[in-house]
Amino acid sequence: QLAAACGLGVLDGLKALGVANESQLKWPNDLLARGRKLAGILVEVGRDGRGGAFAVCGVGVNVGDAPRDLGAIALAELAAGAAPSFTSLAEALRGGVVARVGSWASSGGDRPLDGVREAYLERLAWRGEEVVARSPDGSELAHGTLETVDAWGRAVLLAP
Repeated sequence: QLAAACGLGVLDGLKALGVANESQLKWPNDLLARGRKLAGILVEVGRDGRGGAFAVCGVGVNVGDAPRDLGAIALAELAAGAAPSFTSLAEALRGGVVARVGSWASSGGDRPLDGVREAYLERLAWRGEEVVARSPDGSELAHGTLETVDAWGRAVLLAP
């Protein structure tokens, strides 16, 4: 679950800029602030021409504006209209992600969230609340109370 480590790194970077106080992680790969989407994270893995493994973490952050009709929020709103510059934002996010992923990679755990699970759960949105799990096409897969995310990165819902 490289996305979990990347998400924590993004939060670390935003905290360094003073704009992450209200931010949480939404399983599996989004960041929320004030209950609205602030950022999304995508991780792609592959192999290079020599067979070596690599991963790319892409982060999209709503900086100056966000589509309210989609339930989003921008950094400018969190920072009282003064969003950080793109350069300072990029540097802070890169620093946070590199540090958090490095720590996660060196933790030596056997399960995907070993080394970051405790920190992830501390910042997990909607824990203890009623949620609906949906498929990519929007159909409901399950609903219940979000209890936790296990060490394998799976959301655990308690049935009503």
